[in-house]
Amino acid sequence: MEIREMHIAIVEDNPHDAFQLKQMLQDSQRNSYSPVFFQIQEYFSIEDAACDLAERSFDVILLDLMLPDSHGLDTLRRITGYVDKIPTILLTGLSDDRIAMEAVKLGAQDFLVKGQFNENMLLRSISYAMERHKLVRESKENEARLKSIYSQSPMGIALYEADGTLDFANDALLKSFGIDNIKKLRAYPLNDAPFIDADSLESIDREGSVKYEKRIDFCKLNTLSQNDCVNFYSVVIHKIQTEQAGFLVILQDITEQREVQNRLRAYNEKIKTELRFAARLQQSLEPPDMIDEENYRIYTRYIPCEEIGGDYLEIINVDSLIFIISGDVSGHGLIAALFTFLLRGIIKTILAGVIDTQSLLEKVAVEIQDYLIEGYFITMSVMLIDPDEKILYYTRAGHPPFIVYNDKNVEVIGKKSSFISPIITKRHWDTEEVKLKPNDKVFLFTDGLFEIQDAKNGSLLGVNYIRDLVSENLNLSPPEMVEAIITDLRDKSGSSVFEDDISTFIFEQKE
Repeated sequence: MEIREMHIAIVEDNPHDAFQLKQMLQDSQRNSYSPVFFQIQEYFSIEDAACDLAERSFDVILLDLMLPDSHGLDTLRRITGYVDKIPTILLTGLSDDRIAMEAVKLGAQDFLVKGQFNENMLLRSISYAMERHKLVRESKENEARLKSIYSQSPMGIALYEADGTLDFANDALLKSFGIDNIKKLRAYPLNDAPFIDADSLESIDREGSVKYEKRIDFCKLNTLSQNDCVNFYSVVIHKIQTEQAGFLVILQDITEQREVQNRLRAYNEKIKTELRFAARLQQSLEPPDMIDEENYRIYTRYIPCEEIGGDYLEIINVDSLIFIISGDVSGHGLIAALFTFLLRGIIKTILAGVIDTQSLLEKVAVEIQDYLIEGYFITMSVMLIDPDEKILYYTRAGHPPFIVYNDKNVEVIGKKSSFISPIITKRHWDTEEVKLKPNDKVFLFTDGLFEIQDAKNGSLLGVNYIRDLVSENLNLSPPEMVEAIITDLRDKSGSSVFEDDISTFIFEQKE
């Protein structure tokens, strides 16, 4: 069985009392289940003890308060530096609770009245004193380590005691506040601190922590701070729920961040204003919802997924013929919209003298190549309808197929074709003509109408799904049919907002 050694310093000028202490320790040594060998050193004055404590290592000090060269708590105060390092038990002939409490505040671990304890009580007191001292020392070491970490933090950190007294503030906080001496800040308890919000302390008591932003005008704190500006801080306050109760305050100067946010906010407002203007401009260039002529009607519907979109629809009359140019720039938003403006200008410029869909699309492709960058592409469909002859000529460059329908038949028209892109050199475009029956309608749309994900199974709906919707709604007028399709697609996708622009066009011949 291992025998532990315990070094005890007895500071006692009464030989009889010193003998009794040694006797108790020897008795407890013999009766202990965990054998302890006591190494005892006696001192008869506080001066002798103080000199030796600096040289020797002890586990416990048994200290009489009444010595030849010191009396009462002054005896303890004279060796305060050692009490912090060595657990100390006070011995006195007087039972005085007031002195006992003061002694504990000065660092003593226990207070025993002579004649009122035996060897078991003495050994228990020694064991408890050593354990309590160990915990206190570890707590102080952890606190010191924590303060060291806080000292190096770039954020302002302050520790307040439970009564609101400032215990610690790191250099980052003092520098940020323009304070050259922590004593100035100590003049302000937590509830009067410059960073405290009116309702914050109540929130801390109720919730244990609080976070908010605080504007501090240092010009109004000239007795505290050397700053002469207004700063903004992010403030976090935690109530410390330990034996060392108090408050942890973390402050971060967010003045520059606020300024950046304000600049971004102003910039965003400017962008929003410009986008609204671009949207109005784009809307003004769109064809009307209905064009009603002598022998035909045209219905259009445009739903951008953002404020402005990348779908393009142009209807141009050339003598008795109708050019319908539908385009879709990859993506959506501002860049796609800029390309639609560019397309509109190019088409208006080259349309003169062009009499067929293939030539028009080829000229557009040549002109647009210089502007398209890698990663962007355009799908287009150019139709030329002769209402008198009831013939539709078309050329498609990657654009979706279109639907020709009447009250008995629904047909999807269009073969696979390549789109317009700077990386595609060989063009495989779909060019045909379609003979229209007297009551045929032509339904043209962009891919935003059918590249929609089914919310239930995740699959894309596709062109055939649109064909089936047309078949189900043949009894409806063109505007009613488009509205029915849009409603169905919103239900299918589980959202009222589409992820891509949607553009539709229906040509209807009059009987």
